[in-house]
Amino acid sequence: MIDNDDDLLYARVRTEFDGVRLTTGLDDITGRGRGLRRRRHAATALGVAVLAAGVAAGLTLNRPAEPVHGLTEVAAWSVDSRQEDTVIFAIRQLADADALNATLKRAGIPALVEFIKVPVEQKVAGCQNGQAGLPDLYDVMPNSHTPAKPDENTYAVRRDLMPPGSTLHFVIFEQINKDTGEPARSVMTSLVDGDPVPCRLYPPDYTLPD
Repeated sequence: MIDNDDDLLYARVRTEFDGVRLTTGLDDITGRGRGLRRRRHAATALGVAVLAAGVAAGLTLNRPAEPVHGLTEVAAWSVDSRQEDTVIFAIRQLADADALNATLKRAGIPALVEFIKVPVEQKVAGCQNGQAGLPDLYDVMPNSHTPAKPDENTYAVRRDLMPPGSTLHFVIFEQINKDTGEPARSVMTSLVDGDPVPCRLYPPDYTLPD
């Protein structure tokens, strides 16, 4: 029997909270909290490890590739990069320039090689790009090798002396001689900072200034 107002209030509070009594022990509660914290720390450590691995992978992917040492030979040309610092390439036919550029790049020589057929009526075989060349060209390509075969031109490039970011621009012009009908070749070589401007021939009636 409830005798006073205080007893009545206590009874109401007890009745309203009967459904939410603490049925789990204190040790179980604290143990569960420690487990949750351990899992959170483990997840955080795993996330950091994954992030670090991703950064490391990104750094690896962005690192310049090491030059490939070997010999690539096709009917039109060959690239020999077996020496430590020097790459030798030989031109036999003016064909497959894109594949030659890709092979030179793998060998450690960023290059734009172009094969240009010059019209018979062209007076000057040359490029009117006006792109400034680097003086390092004379160190990078000190001389030409004696061709192993009479129908090929052979060139040597010192990849270790190419300035960072530079590209070799190598243009071979082929023009039919009007008198003999035989093809004649000439070469334009330059070393530029960045990407070379593809060769644009002079107008057919252009002549060299005196």
